[in-house]
Amino acid sequence: MGGWASPLTHRLQPECAIDVPAEPDPAELMLSWLATVADGGAWTDVHRCLVLGAGWRDRDPRPPRRPRYRDEPVDVARTALVHDPADPFPSLPHSADLAAVADRDDAVRLTVKGPLRWHGSARLAVTVRADRPVELVATLVHERADGVRVRLGDATAPVPAGGGRAELRPPPVAAELPAADRLHVELTAGRVPRHPAPDEPARYEIEPGPLRLPLPTVEEP
Repeated sequence: MGGWASPLTHRLQPECAIDVPAEPDPAELMLSWLATVADGGAWTDVHRCLVLGAGWRDRDPRPPRRPRYRDEPVDVARTALVHDPADPFPSLPHSADLAAVADRDDAVRLTVKGPLRWHGSARLAVTVRADRPVELVATLVHERADGVRVRLGDATAPVPAGGGRAELRPPPVAAELPAADRLHVELTAGRVPRHPAPDEPARYEIEPGPLRLPLPTVEEP
């Protein structure tokens, strides 16, 4: 059975920087859910949906099938990235603090200020002018007020030589970011070793559209 990777299991790793509640124990939660499903029961535990940045909510963790989207304008400090195969953008452990690579100049970073709330898969459309074909990687990053940056998910899209339009959609999450936090989309030419990068130097010009965030299904205080 798949789908075990989550903030609850990542926190068992020593490098985990994701801020998740200490309780309940992820193993006990999973075993309780499996036992309930095996007996044909309905899952009624209050620990049903982990909202990143806000803790547990007693609601359906599944995103809506037909979500309503809100367009969020993005701040962009740089629209071009230059890839150096001798020093490609690295892929750190999934739950590690990404502050160590925040100052690299071989990424295009789109920033949205908090507060933000969404439940589902974010969407981003970009137009790329490319020297060489590339696997464009978009990483959704939550930057907390304390400066820690954690990955919320990755999305990839192939871009041919000459460029084109790319649609990027990270995996669904439920998140609530306070006003002091930031949401970034980091666009890179691959992200080794998880995603391959071009073998030769290349330059990519990126024109982003707005970041589209799916609205939560319920309004909460």
